[in-house]
Amino acid sequence: MIKLEFLKSCADDLVTHSKKEFLGEVLEWIEFALQFYPDTTEIDLQKTVEGAYKAIEGYAKKNNKQCLTPKAATTIIIEYLGINKQSATQPVNLDDFM
Repeated sequence: MIKLEFLKSCADDLVTHSKKEFLGEVLEWIEFALQFYPDTTEIDLQKTVEGAYKAIEGYAKKNNKQCLTPKAATTIIIEYLGINKQSATQPVNLDDFM
């Protein structure tokens, strides 16, 4: 499934989920993590928002963390989704050209 289909599928799944507000925030993190990846990025059909939350929670428990930085959460999400980090487009820093 491609990125946009995955995000729509996740949003549709949350409509009736009992924890939709909480998992909606996790979906926002997933959207944030995927923003620099092309729309054609393939994501496994078995991956879910709840699974991403469990991956983040597992990392936090394993490393005795109470909270994570946005960079750490993004890394965990990208790894959970099985996406090649090299396929992301990096934002351009305009200071590099001045």
